Amino acid sequence: MTASESSAGLRIDSMNGWLDSPDLLAALAEGELDVEGRLAGASNGTMRCLVEVASGTLIRCVYKPVRGERPLWDFPDGTLSGREVAAHAISTALGWQIV
Repeated sequence: MTASESSAGLRIDSMNGWLDSPDLLAALAEGELDVEGRLAGASNGTMRCLVEVASGTLIRCVYKPVRGERPLWDFPDGTLSGREVAAHAISTALGWQIV
């Protein structure tokens, strides 16, 4: 994905260079998400969003609200968000940078 511009004139950047950034994690944890649309093929409620990581720079991200989670037979209800956070922590700790 290449950088482009949002309807508000803000720069939409690729994830390259942001994966290790504390600014990205802070924005995902505390920032305001702008929902672009829903990913219809996902098994859980999944939204494609934009979040501002630096002044004037947006990153596309995926938001999976707990209320949109579908129960799985092999996991307790309401645990998807915790598993997603754990997957990111493991990916980061192992240097994979894929989550």
